[in-house]
Amino acid sequence: VDRRAATPQQDSYGTWSVCTPETMSSFSAIGYFFARDIMQELDVPVGLIGSYWGGSSVEVWMEKELIEASEELKKAAATLAEPGCCPQKDVGEVYNAMIAPITFFPIAGALWYQGESNRQNPFSYYITFPLMIDAWRKAWGDDFPFYYAQIAPYRYGRDDDVAAAVVRDAQLSTMLNMPNTGMVVTNDIGNLEDIHPRNKQEVGRRFAYGPWQKRME
Repeated sequence: VDRRAATPQQDSYGTWSVCTPETMSSFSAIGYFFARDIMQELDVPVGLIGSYWGGSSVEVWMEKELIEASEELKKAAATLAEPGCCPQKDVGEVYNAMIAPITFFPIAGALWYQGESNRQNPFSYYITFPLMIDAWRKAWGDDFPFYYAQIAPYRYGRDDDVAAAVVRDAQLSTMLNMPNTGMVVTNDIGNLEDIHPRNKQEVGRRFAYGPWQKRME
């Protein structure tokens, strides 16, 4: 359930469900294919916690204090324009409602597919993205694997707009400079005319390449 909160919450509104054709239709397709491949490879049960909100910015998925501690990040966050269908300016509020309550669950790692909305302030993504990863790991008290998808290839804006390339470079920089992170490449399996590429199965399979066996032993 998409939710926001002004302060960190302790309760979430999710429920555990057995994966069936009926329940998976409202869940992440990439998450499903990832878990299917992991379960087949390792022969262990796999549980996924889905916490996502399409079109959101990275700033709403981290504590507000982390943004407000930096004048540079505050200015970058102020440039975000919220379209109404998804949160981009309410710094920290999605973290409070959708991440803080689940930090009580031990997890094997995190999968992240976001970044398109941060084309509005792409250069700050070099700072905010690794900052968020570090903050999540501290919240869980665990340097768990953090794997993320390269933002989808798409005709974003003008042909000379380099914002998407900057976000991808920030994603690459994060992988090269933060331990236990990995980037799933999508440029070869996307669709320039559709920001939601159909080949979810291959993206999920690439996510499954991570060091999950060691984490699930």
